[in-house]
Amino acid sequence: MIHRTVLALGDSLTYGARREGGGWCDLLPTLLPDMATAVLNRGVCGETTWDILQRTPGVVRELASLPGDKVMTLWAGTNDSKDDGGDLGAWVRSYQQILHWPERYGIPVLLLTLPPVVPGAMHCYTAKSLDWLEKSNGAIRTLALASGRELVECSDLTTDHLCDGVHLDHNGHAIVAQRVAEAIKKGW
Repeated sequence: MIHRTVLALGDSLTYGARREGGGWCDLLPTLLPDMATAVLNRGVCGETTWDILQRTPGVVRELASLPGDKVMTLWAGTNDSKDDGGDLGAWVRSYQQILHWPERYGIPVLLLTLPPVVPGAMHCYTAKSLDWLEKSNGAIRTLALASGRELVECSDLTTDHLCDGVHLDHNGHAIVAQRVAEAIKKGW
């Protein structure tokens, strides 16, 4: 019987694109053996924060309908940094709107900062993407602090944790899974 459900909402970093041996969502239940944990991996490759916002009401309702303890993780913004990034203010508003949905159901949320990318590894990521990611991580930290939500720091992952300049390798996924597990354990 499942006693805890984690909704992992995000893009390809959450989905586990190009993973070797399982993404962080696959690894997470093994790090929480004290209570049967299921992970609803709702990461979709290529989505921006606006795209994720469009899916949020349905996936949060799905989570809310399940029995037992619930928590949501939000990892969104890497695709927004493509092609020099977009309007950071619009991104923050979309991000905040996502956070309203779990709040309506009393579901705690863990906010994950974004890892770096290697400019040029994929044509749409540039040096300006790095600047955008740094600013968005500042906004994520501010939102976590202002709302009392738990922050899972991932901006300190290095490019050595990337398999293609954007997506995590197995070691990167293992680090994220460990950090998310530690944050979840704090809440129970």
